[in-house]
Amino acid sequence: RNLTGGFPVQGEPKNKTGAATPSGSDQAGDDSDDSNVCLDDIGVDIRGWLAGAIGSSMLTLAIVYMEIKDHRVARMYLRSAICIREEVFGSVSTEHGEALHVYGVLNQKQDQLVIALRYFRDALHVREKASGHAHESTAASCIAMGEVLVSLGHGEDANIYLLRGINIRESLLGPKDAVVKGLKDKWGKLMAASMQYDPVKQGEALPHFSRRSPESFLHGFAHREETRGQSAAASAATT
Repeated sequence: RNLTGGFPVQGEPKNKTGAATPSGSDQAGDDSDDSNVCLDDIGVDIRGWLAGAIGSSMLTLAIVYMEIKDHRVARMYLRSAICIREEVFGSVSTEHGEALHVYGVLNQKQDQLVIALRYFRDALHVREKASGHAHESTAASCIAMGEVLVSLGHGEDANIYLLRGINIRESLLGPKDAVVKGLKDKWGKLMAASMQYDPVKQGEALPHFSRRSPESFLHGFAHREETRGQSAAASAATT
């Protein structure tokens, strides 16, 4: 890749021509498609032995801005951190997987669940190769995917990822882990909800009262009046 742009000390990252890259809504619009973050779009220069430290610092800044809910600035730093870490540490590395996971968290906080699911899936694939299947970071990505799938209404798929995350953390940290206990409760509720099938909610049947016409309430009216009269006569005779 042609990395001729300089790394700005202050302000927003610049592209190859020296102009600031779009931010805010423009950057949010760029994430609506299926294209991944590209280094050429950011235009940062990662040459130098401090590139890894710079990427880690930008990731830390992004997390801080996420905590204060300044998502525009957090997105800017995260896009740069993803590019730097991928180029410095490689596409299959724990550092790159962490950056992808944090970017998914940012989109989850902004209710962009489809984009968040895509980045969580990418982070999971990277972490499986870099850290292994039985690692705490892999479990974190599985759990995050399960939570997003629950929000999207895919309960069956969410059960798979949540159960996998539970098993990984339980094997590493034990059954008394606080996260494991909370996830088991959530997984149990999902399983209970999936076992209760309501055809009315699924749109396969109508509730009983909606199938009755106004004329149906008049059926048997004469018979009920006759029965009521006989009951009244019998009670009067006994008294």
